[in-house]
Amino acid sequence: MPKPPPLLPIPFLCRTKKRKTIITIIFFPFFLTGCLPYLYHLGKEQSAIILGREKIETVLTKPNLDPKTKQKLNLIREVRKFAIDKLALNENGGFEYFTELNREEIGWNVSASESLNLKSYTWWFPIAGTVPYKGFFNKELAIELENELKEKGYDTRVRAIGGYSTLGWFSDPVLSPQLTWPDHRLVGLVIHEMAHATAYLPGDTTLNESYA
Repeated sequence: MPKPPPLLPIPFLCRTKKRKTIITIIFFPFFLTGCLPYLYHLGKEQSAIILGREKIETVLTKPNLDPKTKQKLNLIREVRKFAIDKLALNENGGFEYFTELNREEIGWNVSASESLNLKSYTWWFPIAGTVPYKGFFNKELAIELENELKEKGYDTRVRAIGGYSTLGWFSDPVLSPQLTWPDHRLVGLVIHEMAHATAYLPGDTTLNESYA
């Protein structure tokens, strides 16, 4: 059954899930206020990505398009068709558009674990559920969170994001940094993210990533 899109394209509330604490309606305004800077960051950058999209078929008609970009975009079109026709993946899973970014990486994920214990630090988001990472489109913000976690004694890691999915809520474009990838990795990206847009179990990162 179709549902209306959320206000933001990425899971749009955030809280740390270290205990199974119930957030009551009394504390919700304070919870939301604490997340507003993060929500603004996600909404602003994701909106820029969506508003900056061009249909791939339109990009391919540009006379000054370099051969390498043309080859990569044609490959993406072929893989998307294969994913829909042969793998029965969601046709709304993206890769119909292209967005040029003014940075070399799409974004950065922060992850952490308890020192000397193989236990991930997790965050909780509506729609996505519990995940062992928190994403940013700005590296400085990611490093700021990493430093906060280090001060609390956690082992941390910041890594560049290769791709992500809005889980079918929006038609996610291919992003310019991805066109530098070798063909086999680009094929895997398209199928992987379209798989997320087809089926996603909130809170089970291991299952979702293994399936995709």
